Amino acid sequence: MARISVDIANGWYESFSPQLADLVCVNLRPVVPESPAYSPTALRSTDGIREEVDTLLDTSRGAIEAQGLPYFVQENSFISVDSLGIVTNYGTITGSGRVKMAASRTIIWIVVPDGNSYYFDISTSTLNLNLDPNFLGPAIDVKFKDSFFVFCTESIIFNANLDGITFTPTDFGTAEVDPDIINALEVSNGQLYALGTETIQPYQTVGGSGFPFATIPTGTVERGLAARFGVVKANNTFYFMGGGDQQEVSIWQFTGNGAIKVSTPAIDHFMQDLGDTEIKGVFAWSYQTEGEEYVGFTFSNRTFVYQVTASQRKGRSIWHERQTEGTRWRANTVVRAFNQIYVGDERTGKIGIIDPNIYTEYGDTLTREFTTQPFNFEGAPVFVNEYEMVMASGVGNALSTNPVVQHSYSGNGLNFTPTLPREMGEVGNYGRRIVWQRMGKIERNRVLKFQTHEPVETTFFRLEAKVKNAS
Repeated sequence: MARISVDIANGWYESFSPQLADLVCVNLRPVVPESPAYSPTALRSTDGIREEVDTLLDTSRGAIEAQGLPYFVQENSFISVDSLGIVTNYGTITGSGRVKMAASRTIIWIVVPDGNSYYFDISTSTLNLNLDPNFLGPAIDVKFKDSFFVFCTESIIFNANLDGITFTPTDFGTAEVDPDIINALEVSNGQLYALGTETIQPYQTVGGSGFPFATIPTGTVERGLAARFGVVKANNTFYFMGGGDQQEVSIWQFTGNGAIKVSTPAIDHFMQDLGDTEIKGVFAWSYQTEGEEYVGFTFSNRTFVYQVTASQRKGRSIWHERQTEGTRWRANTVVRAFNQIYVGDERTGKIGIIDPNIYTEYGDTLTREFTTQPFNFEGAPVFVNEYEMVMASGVGNALSTNPVVQHSYSGNGLNFTPTLPREMGEVGNYGRRIVWQRMGKIERNRVLKFQTHEPVETTFFRLEAKVKNAS
């Protein structure tokens, strides 16, 4: 009787036809060890969120760190949260959608795209509505570069004077090389970029009087940004959702003089089925914990997460999906401060902290599940004597003293059997083995699903099966 091992850490994949090879990986992150380990790959719980403070406001619209303090736009209020979780409210920000923010040592600018702009004086803790008649907005983005705040509309780029809050009406530039619609600005490795719908154009600082930046015509990249908030800095560069002229939307890593596609065909296919309004509503975020860097793209009802470190080690793009109660991940804003990752909530006014040792979100239990690639023995039928899921056992805790893992399977990738539970082991029962015996005959293919609803550490190392030829 043969004993085989199945690779379970392939990440998220969705084929055009579920009968082919759907791979679900929800609220579990593939882990690829840097050096030889107990298992060459594994699946581990995604990070939980513990509540830091409830602001009693509504959805988080933006966040930034300035002088060590995290600031948020919550509903229509501009607030900060100190290291003790104490909230200070500085005033009103109009609008209801997401905002863009940038900071120097003394000033924070808040831009409501196509609406009002505000500046906050850090030293005096005063929030001001921008009423400068020379301001060339309404703006859609703001960045800080080489002592200047730089703003953009869909057609021009302009800067504040060195005081950070006044403007000269002649200090502006345009996307000269390819005048497509500007969707955002980005600063990476000391370079300013204008991200248009079809191209990315770099600018160099030239100083002098007037607009202090000039385009670098030879540096234009033939890829554009599809959503104003669909770009984020990570891994010493930035990632963005977009494509070139007449190209379908993908997700890219900027390389300085080009872009590398990191989205899989499955994610591309998902995005190509979306309407223009939903594409324009996508936002990106990133953070780093425990040696892994995450780059997430949140759609109206789904969140896909690219794992930078795991992808580098595996040699291909590794993604997983994050869900809250069957829909998109609830984090709306992400910012690092006080050596912690703060998140603003999409559902409430709560501000939480990412914690890899917490297995809930604000106390709510998560569903974690994955499916395997199809068992296929070149079309030959086999009998399955047993499956053994090698995973962290003895993980019971005060919230779940005897947690279980559920297993089901499908012969077509669509219809799954009722679940078969197995105990993961009470706290300290590290020798617990998780085995399903007498699992019947596989005629051609079988997809296996494993799922937990437990607020405990969940780590799957590998799946082993004992099979014998049925012919």
